[in-house]
Amino acid sequence: MCLPKEEGGLGFRSLFDVSKALCAKLWWRFRTSNTLWANFMWNKYCKKQYPQYVQWKGGTQVWKLVLEARENIEQLIWWETKNGTSNIWFDNWTKLSALHYVLPDIQIDESIEDVKDLIGGNEWNVSRLQQLLPADVVEYILEELELREISEQFLVHGTCLDKEIMLWKFKLPVDEVLATIGINIVSRCCCCIERRHETIDHMFLIGDFAKTVWNWFSSAAGILMNCCQIWKWRNTRLLGGNMSMYKVLHESNQNIHLLRRIRFPSMQNIPDKWPDFIDYFESFRPVIRTLVVKWQLPAKGWFKCNTGGAARGNSGPSYIAFCDRNEEGNLIYTAGQTIANGNILIAEALAIKKGVDYCISHQLVPLVVETDSLAMKMFISGTWEVPWSITLVVQEINRLMRGNMVIVEHIYREGNGLADILTNYVFDFAGTQHFHNFQDLPIKAKRLFNMDKAQIPNLKIRHGKDNRL
Repeated sequence: MCLPKEEGGLGFRSLFDVSKALCAKLWWRFRTSNTLWANFMWNKYCKKQYPQYVQWKGGTQVWKLVLEARENIEQLIWWETKNGTSNIWFDNWTKLSALHYVLPDIQIDESIEDVKDLIGGNEWNVSRLQQLLPADVVEYILEELELREISEQFLVHGTCLDKEIMLWKFKLPVDEVLATIGINIVSRCCCCIERRHETIDHMFLIGDFAKTVWNWFSSAAGILMNCCQIWKWRNTRLLGGNMSMYKVLHESNQNIHLLRRIRFPSMQNIPDKWPDFIDYFESFRPVIRTLVVKWQLPAKGWFKCNTGGAARGNSGPSYIAFCDRNEEGNLIYTAGQTIANGNILIAEALAIKKGVDYCISHQLVPLVVETDSLAMKMFISGTWEVPWSITLVVQEINRLMRGNMVIVEHIYREGNGLADILTNYVFDFAGTQHFHNFQDLPIKAKRLFNMDKAQIPNLKIRHGKDNRL
């Protein structure tokens, strides 16, 4: 049946081959991506072992099939030598396959793991290679595997950023660039004693001043982006000003600390000295807190209305949506629409008003209204003072609730996904949307609806304060 029609078959795809291909793709993603799934599988099955040697000792059938696919695909994955983080013995960085596979009798030195341990400067460490590997393999590495020059890339915490992605895209007016547009001047770099020809590479990478700045920071943590300070120093010198090298280093260090305060405001007592600063962050481990959030079915005889609002900017087009369900989690009615310009608070308030108004007018009471805006719950209950912009809307909500069994509760955004995705649907297609049954819902909304009805929980993930080892 799986043979081509020309060969007498029916042309069906072999499910066995499809399964092998999918499992091979999962192994590729497990080895090469940094996704939540890959990190989870790595910590569950390969935490203290090399993935190339892990054996199936229980677990999911998917993992078992992925390990079977590993035998076919692992040796076909080639790890390009850039910053040298590939494993010498178990990763295929030579294009010959992993060394433990092609040289099964070799004595593995476990004290040397990464390829970078075989590199000295910008060249292969020949003596180290000869100590560890046979002569023919060493000869092949020296002839076939070329190391990229450091001047052709920036190394930022293990990531190679080519010049084309950096500020080389911009036409900085150094002498080299000026000459290409017909402005010919005597080129003398003001950043070094010998006054050499000023090029971008010389200015930012190989000049005397640039080398001093890079060496200061690279002594602790690779190469960072100090180009802005170098360019500022160059222009100051070119225009007759005076700016010491120590000031450049101080300003670069100060900028890094300012960035740290913005990115990690909760972290305190961070050392000022650059080497200590790097040691501190290398030992940093984020604390991840998780909370199980689940949309709860309403009590028997009750109805539930989930609401959501969104706005483009502080005063831009706004969108609202609400979704009504019964005690069994079945859809009764959902609607979304575009409203006048406003902010997110006004949109959330109007969404609650529309939802409550519809439910009361259609006898969908007693009613629980859920919103992911804690502020709106506090405003409606009178706990917080109501802003003037939504005073009339809150008063109208309280008027509708008066005399009816209506409760307003707060729910985390992860449990209010259906209302949010319907709001985004209106946001994308700009207009009024009505849905009376499950079949009419958008595909993404159907998925969330089924998860809510089946009481499948979501995870709310938060990063806590720093936790240092």
